[in-house]
Amino acid sequence: MKVDTLILFGGNREKENGPMLDFIRKGLQKKFHVILFTDKIHLQMKIKDENYFATILKEEEKNGLTWFEVKDLKINQLKKYVTSSSIGISINSVWFFNQNMIDLFNGHLYNYHNTRLPLERGAGAFTWRILSQSRLGGLTIHKINVSLDTGDIYQQKKFVFPKKCKLPIDYYEYITNKEKLFFSEFLDNVKNGFNFKPKPNQNKFSTYWPKLESQNHGYIDWDWTVQEIELFIRAFDDPYIGASTFLDGERVFIKKCSIDSKSLKFHPFQSGIIFRKNDEKIFVAAKGGFLIINDVFDENNMKITNRIKLGYRLFTPTKILEKAKIYRPISRKQNYKTKIKKK
Repeated sequence: MKVDTLILFGGNREKENGPMLDFIRKGLQKKFHVILFTDKIHLQMKIKDENYFATILKEEEKNGLTWFEVKDLKINQLKKYVTSSSIGISINSVWFFNQNMIDLFNGHLYNYHNTRLPLERGAGAFTWRILSQSRLGGLTIHKINVSLDTGDIYQQKKFVFPKKCKLPIDYYEYITNKEKLFFSEFLDNVKNGFNFKPKPNQNKFSTYWPKLESQNHGYIDWDWTVQEIELFIRAFDDPYIGASTFLDGERVFIKKCSIDSKSLKFHPFQSGIIFRKNDEKIFVAAKGGFLIINDVFDENNMKITNRIKLGYRLFTPTKILEKAKIYRPISRKQNYKTKIKKK
């Protein structure tokens, strides 16, 4: 198969250059015609050096990039770009692809997933990985089927994350260089005749974890053990807004904590009580030990750690914890009934 055009769908991760920008730049360097369909949310994201994704895309136009802002994909408006020598690649896409879209590409529609499929299908990979205490990592490009993350695997790299990866941002930073090499190898293979050896994405080995939203899912249950609470706080730490709870009736967000499970023990009734503090940290009782918390923010993202009073209790009402467990984010409905703006 001779491929000269890459049609990309999606956007970039916030606050860093990859992976969409890496894929775009590698594609342009290798003399592909690169066309991107992205959305308003991704365009408004700030990437490195405080540049918006839209600003960077405008700069890449000089290198040959063609891009469009799309609210909902409309198949008829894609037909003039899809040919027998083009393939589609989804990277952080907000859209799901139905069978008509897959057929339009004659099956050559693929997705990049930053896990070792069939493990960790779905979303929120690094948060779920921290909660599960797994260090198995991988990068995967697979064919898109109507069922999410189930298509044959065309390229995959497996590895183990080092122990220095503690927060989601650590995992993202660790895979950045691996992604660049991974994309380059994939595009070289595409350029050299599409000589892949796909393998089944076996369901019997699969796990699936749903999309997470820190704002709605990230509430701390103070009935958990100190180790469980610390894992949860790490899982929603940078680049996210933090795990949350309530202090004196106001919602607060917590980041950067550690635990001590040896020097002091507490009754469950003491869980959440701030029993010690200094100018930089608060010490909070929990089952099996205590938390040493560095960063507490209010809802305006103002750090309030040094203003917190001794004896106050961090607490999350049961009704909020129950709501967090049953909350399911609503995916953008794909009705293919909108206009495309050319940039």
